[in-house]
Amino acid sequence: MLLKSLNLVSFRQFLNSNVSFSTDETKNVTIIMGQNGSGKTTLAQAFTWCLYGETQFEDKIVLSKSIAIKLLPREESEVKAEINLEHNNTDYVITRKQVFYKDNNNEIRFNPSKFLISYKDRDGRKEFIDENKTDSTMKSILPQELSKYFFFDGERIGQMSKDVQKGKSKEFSDAVTSLLGLKAFKETFRHLKDSNNSLIKTYSKSFDASGNATLSDLINNIDTYEKEIESSKNRLFLIKDEMEKLV
Repeated sequence: MLLKSLNLVSFRQFLNSNVSFSTDETKNVTIIMGQNGSGKTTLAQAFTWCLYGETQFEDKIVLSKSIAIKLLPREESEVKAEINLEHNNTDYVITRKQVFYKDNNNEIRFNPSKFLISYKDRDGRKEFIDENKTDSTMKSILPQELSKYFFFDGERIGQMSKDVQKGKSKEFSDAVTSLLGLKAFKETFRHLKDSNNSLIKTYSKSFDASGNATLSDLINNIDTYEKEIESSKNRLFLIKDEMEKLV
């Protein structure tokens, strides 16, 4: 996933802001600096809100307070976040919109957010992902379980590193497994290892019941000889130990 830009409209203190990220192959780091309270954390949270509709703010109203104060009863305002990125050589535009309004009691309310994903096809035409498939598409690009390892406050780096090293972050492992397409492989492997459901064991029983009797005897003989060889090896080790003691 290659981030290209983030556009914000009325998202907390960002009334109308655009951030472009470096996509240069060598100079590929974009540094955003600012004093405490300038919006660095809000910028990181804008990513998770746009991609997953969630933030870690206690106040779930992401509408800019300066706009909210000016709203009259029954008036509304829209918050919008748009991310341009490239994934698997495809350009995507991921957009989340949410309408906020003031009720008759002067309280800010909001409607469910709308989540849109569009992409450019091979001919450069803009196509939209079916709304029933947007969540699964987003999961294939970046699972939410992994997002906190991409978008976070700098102070969290040390703790996340400790959690991963100590194996405490199971969701990190699960998300990577899913992203790499290894989940099905792991399930198949577990199924084959399960003594109660082993396909190999079932096949072996079937073969013993209906296969060639001579071949079945040979297989049994091989198992017996392998056990005898292992037993002889263990006996040799014991004898060698005894000889060394005598010397």
